[in-house]
Amino acid sequence: MGKKRIRYSDSPVVRNLYLQCVRRHNERDGRLIYCDYCDLFICSIRRVWEQHLNSCRHMDSVEAYYAFLEVRDSSLLTRIREDVSRAHLELHVMRYQKIAGKGSSVPLEPVVAGCVGNQTIVVGGVVKPQRAVVEYPAVSCTTTPSVRVGGVLVAGGVEPVVKVGSNIVTVLPSGDGGRK
Repeated sequence: MGKKRIRYSDSPVVRNLYLQCVRRHNERDGRLIYCDYCDLFICSIRRVWEQHLNSCRHMDSVEAYYAFLEVRDSSLLTRIREDVSRAHLELHVMRYQKIAGKGSSVPLEPVVAGCVGNQTIVVGGVVKPQRAVVEYPAVSCTTTPSVRVGGVLVAGGVEPVVKVGSNIVTVLPSGDGGRK
């Protein structure tokens, strides 16, 4: 007969060792990535890994880990926070140095130091351009518009006087026709 096939499901310990060996082998090949928070191997395809990182299971595992860590060793959590903030600062400096060149420091906030003619002297960075201000010519709105009724100039605020034949007619705001 041939070789006897080994059944790994007979012993849980042997099965776990075998699966661990297979997983580690796949991890070395780059086909699987291990998530420490979830204690889980995930496929190394970027879409699958990002889907895992955004999953509720992963978020809950991360929250549970840091809640446990805060209770167990708060000084370690403080050091982790400091390391993260330092890493963010170093990343910011590195990105700035790529743009500004090596040896340059963290950019300063732009400060206007003075003016020469119509040019401003800026120290530290580039001032964001301001919105263009459009100036309109001054229009006098204090006068009332002129209105002509039947060839007679009627000014706003002054009772219009209309001459019909030999009679003088004034228009009253009451709406009764305004005849005198």
